[in-house]
Amino acid sequence: MRRVDVSTAWGPDVAGRMQLDERRWAYGVRAPFDMAADIPELMGTKVLLDQKLFEIRGIVPSAPPSAIKQGDLIELLVVALG
Repeated sequence: MRRVDVSTAWGPDVAGRMQLDERRWAYGVRAPFDMAADIPELMGTKVLLDQKLFEIRGIVPSAPPSAIKQGDLIELLVVALG
């Protein structure tokens, strides 16, 4: 798997979450595949977390930035849809 199918919402297991404001959250999930540190394959993808639909807007960066391996814990920055 190299990309998340955008015709359906991706629904990973949630390792943790933090509400940033009314519509924005940071969610900890496992990476679905190997990717660059800036997650270009996931940007704009719809994701189902805690039975709510979100859009991925970014990632909490690691320092120093490094490639992400499948199964690594990553923190997605998401915005609620609807």
